Formats: sequence, C-alpha cells, structure tokens
Amino acid sequence: MLRLNNVTLEGPDLSGKTTLFEAIHSATGYRWNIQDRSELSMLCYAEMYGRNTDIWHKRLRDRLQNLNDRMIVVIPPLDVILERYDKRGDDKQNKKSLIELYEIFKKNAKLYSDYPTMGLLENIEGSVEEITALCIAWLADCETSDIDSIANDIAEIASASDNEAHPVKLQVDLKSYDVELLKDVMDDEIEGKYYKQILNDVITNIDKEVNGKNEYKSKQKPITTRRFIHTEPTCISLFHTMFRKDRLSFYATCRSSNTIDTFSFDLKFLIYMSRFVKNHLEIEDQDEMSLDISMHSAHIIEEEDG
Repeated sequence: MLRLNNVTLEGPDLSGKTTLFEAIHSATGYRWNIQDRSELSMLCYAEMYGRNTDIWHKRLRDRLQNLNDRMIVVIPPLDVILERYDKRGDDKQNKKSLIELYEIFKKNAKLYSDYPTMGLLENIEGSVEEITALCIAWLADCETSDIDSIANDIAEIASASDNEAHPVKLQVDLKSYDVELLKDVMDDEIEGKYYKQILNDVITNIDKEVNGKNEYKSKQKPITTRRFIHTEPTCISLFHTMFRKDRLSFYATCRSSNTIDTFSFDLKFLIYMSRFVKNHLEIEDQDEMSLDISMHSAHIIEEEDG
C-alpha cells in the first residue's frame, strides 16, 4: 500500500487553509500529518517580491514527484477573499497586495495542476463540511494498494513533466501484498525472462554473502549486513535489502522507466521480489516493512509518425 507521509495545504492569504486544516483533523482523528504551506507558497512569495524563483520551481516539482506526499491547493473566488479581508483585515497584506498574490497563486497552481499529487480546489462551492469530505475522500483514495493505480499516477507525473520526470520517488508498505498473488509477473511474455534473471542474481548474491563467499571470507548476518545489494546497468539498476531491529527495508533504483508500457510490471515485480527475499531469509513480517523506489527517469515514449 502507498501511504501518505505528508499532506500540505496551500493557497493565498485568507483562502481558508486554517479552517480546512482543523476540519480535516477533526473529521479524521488526525489521520494524516498536515502542514500549512510549503514550496508553492515559497514560489509565489518569491515571485511577488522579485526574488529568483528557479529553485522553488525545482523544489515544487520534487515535492509533486513524490507519491507519498499530497498537496491540496485552496483558491476560492477572489470576492470571497476580499470579503474576508473587509471583515477581519490581514496583518501582512493590503487589498492591492492580496489581489496580486491571489493571481500569482492562481497562475502557478494552474501550471502544476496536471500532477496527480496536487488537488486543486478552485472556485469550489459548498459548505466547509462538504469541501472537507471531498478532500478526505481524495486523500483516502491516494492511499491505495492497487499497483496499476500507482503506476498510472507515475505516468501522469511523467506527462505533466513534458514526458520525462526525474526523480520520481515512492514508498510502499509491503505488508498489504501477498507474494502468491504477485508471482504471475514472473511469467510475463515480454519481461518475465528479465525478472527471473534479476531475482536469481539477487538471491545468489544473498546466499554467497550468508556463506562468506566474498572478498572478506566473512559470513554475513541479515540483521547486520549492508552487503545484500545487487547492481547492474539495466533499467532496474539497483536492489538493496536492509534489516535492522523491527524494520525491514528494500531499496530499488530504476535508471530508466517506460511509464506507459512496462513500469506497472516493474513495480509488481519489485514488490514480488521484496516479499520473495523476505521469505528466502525466513524473516517474519515486521512492524515496518517497506520498499522505496527512486526513478531517475520516468518517461513516456512518444510514437513516431509513419
């Protein structure tokens, strides 16, 4: 399952972020870690005050390319913001600067609204309770075990990044996956042979290390070793197993990923291999058992005419 690590509420001053922050926490019993403002605000304020914005565009993209983070951007109609200003004022903005800031937020939020990790609430009508319920439903849907859904989000990130995003990061909780329900990926007509070779190499390396067949002639223990690692120059270029106390972690690096045609299979395979390695090492399920994937090039290959 893909779980959310951070939820960020964004929007111009007087947009209602604090009210929504409290409403989501109240309705969910503090289910998610929610923060008020992040890279989008830094970008918009930098633009408003004439500072360089390049670094904030980069950091905002990095945030939106992490599937374990989600951003909700609240942009109500401008007259709602001005009405709130007339009622209670603002300790930092006047009416002119509020309008300027509003337009900057609206422009930059629209620029990144194709990212599936951003939920843009622009001119949404409804009560606080209705908008809160909408946000909660969206966040709950983001926490999914469905491999195709996760892979589709990555493809949408690549599309939103002019067909190549880098880096894209995600972490999945492995406890929600059964190795037996995933093993059919090993018989895939196109990628099955490739996956079998990687799995064989990973297990061979682990067995050699456990038996001390390394340059140090030192038998490795799963609880202490850092040597359960496999690297190669193919698309799935690294797989690393780390077991410490009650935490079992797997790390995969994909140097190149075709998000439309193959990555859903790659993701299924990486989850399968993680569970397979756990069973091979005879490690019981741990409280924390995760697979972290870093994609250095998540891309869409455009078909050439003719």
